Amino acid sequence: MEKVNIQSVVVGGGIIGQAIAYEVSNKFECALVEKNNYLINETSSRNSGVIHSGVYYGSDTNKNLFCLDGKARMYEFCKKNNVKHKMTGKYIVSSRENLQKHDELVMKCVDKGIPFEEVSNSIVNNTYPSVICENILFIKDSGIVDVHSLSDCLEYKFIENSGLVQKHSELLEIERDSNGYLLTIKGPDQIFKIQTEILILAMGLHTEKFFSKTNSLDLGNFFEPLRYLIGRYYKCKNFDNFKHLIYPIPGKDSLGIHICFNLYDDYITFGPDAEEIKNINSPEKLFNCELEEKFYKNIETYIPNIRQHELQPDYYGIRPKLADQDFKIFDIDDHGCEGLIALHGIESPGLTSSLSLGHHIASKL
Repeated sequence: MEKVNIQSVVVGGGIIGQAIAYEVSNKFECALVEKNNYLINETSSRNSGVIHSGVYYGSDTNKNLFCLDGKARMYEFCKKNNVKHKMTGKYIVSSRENLQKHDELVMKCVDKGIPFEEVSNSIVNNTYPSVICENILFIKDSGIVDVHSLSDCLEYKFIENSGLVQKHSELLEIERDSNGYLLTIKGPDQIFKIQTEILILAMGLHTEKFFSKTNSLDLGNFFEPLRYLIGRYYKCKNFDNFKHLIYPIPGKDSLGIHICFNLYDDYITFGPDAEEIKNINSPEKLFNCELEEKFYKNIETYIPNIRQHELQPDYYGIRPKLADQDFKIFDIDDHGCEGLIALHGIESPGLTSSLSLGHHIASKL
């Protein structure tokens, strides 16, 4: 069986794993191992592609820390490397009944120094006649990024740093030895081993299931079980020439069914919803009449005439959710394994936070 020695390995080729691998490759020899045939093949490419401002998260959370720093890093990186993006701004709209939640978001903006404006309904309605609401908060520095363009750029820069990208390669087992970690990996043609000193796990939906299945490093019960939420999106023609993100007041498990768009065509998307599922490999009830009706009712709270416009099923994504809904970054102080860093429960604002997480983890090595 072939065995190679590489100083550091990142397992997981989502946007988080890519950002970490890029930053680590600035310091060490590094390999990026991804089980799918393509990078960003799961959660990373199946979300709204939003650069979040950081308004939603508690001040003492990892989400808040990495989102605020990551937002600045994302805009700087995209501008410097010609990654397609746009600072669109975001309207958070609500009814009179949600005035308290609106005021709470305003106070978070003030406390965190996030640039914002409270604007009147007439101003928004003059721009977007279809939108009807009572309270409106405009967040200036929210935006969107083309995640595929970002991924391609990170891959290019990683390879430029002599990084090795190993796709279609599934991690089967981790053994600890005197030289660090011995990884058993099932590649496209054969099973092979990698010996490494530094191991970083950014496995998205799969960390807890991997360890519970293999009990590698005796960490079978270490990782908190995840809930899995499916989020679906519908699309339609951009009937009101929307150029800003428009969000409702956030709910318990999601930021609400909002308006987003890409940078290439004249469609807008509505989504995602948030429904718990058990089987992430073959989720049921992807799109049906019941779901479409739920979307219409949600959107009607701020666009009453939405039924005049045909919604078409677009895409879906699955995101992990921990009980406290915060990012987890485990190192030797948590699990006792030197040279091992494991990320768990990375969901929104993971895309916004990715470059900050990469910088943070590389700085710990």
